[in-house]
Amino acid sequence: MSKTSEMKDTVQIVVEMTLRLRQASDDAWDYVNVHVQELVYRMTEIVDWAQQKINEGEEFPMDILLQQLQNLDEAYTQKDEVLLADTLEYEVSNALQVYLERGEE
Repeated sequence: MSKTSEMKDTVQIVVEMTLRLRQASDDAWDYVNVHVQELVYRMTEIVDWAQQKINEGEEFPMDILLQQLQNLDEAYTQKDEVLLADTLEYEVSNALQVYLERGEE
């Protein structure tokens, strides 16, 4: 499976996590717990990719990306459904989309 395909799958997982959290469904945290490790792995891949771009001389807002990862960790650790849903929808989704637009296979 290509990196792009894996990231697209992760986007769908993020959409589903956000939906379940916003609906406060009974299985929302079960779903999040099953998929959070994969999500963190993908975000780490994006950090590595961004660092490579910076090393190649491109500008990239690494501080924003790292803040998004920290926000994800804090929302998950605090089990804050609203904060986690917001972080997923407005920050993590954005990072995944940037990778899909600018990333490589």
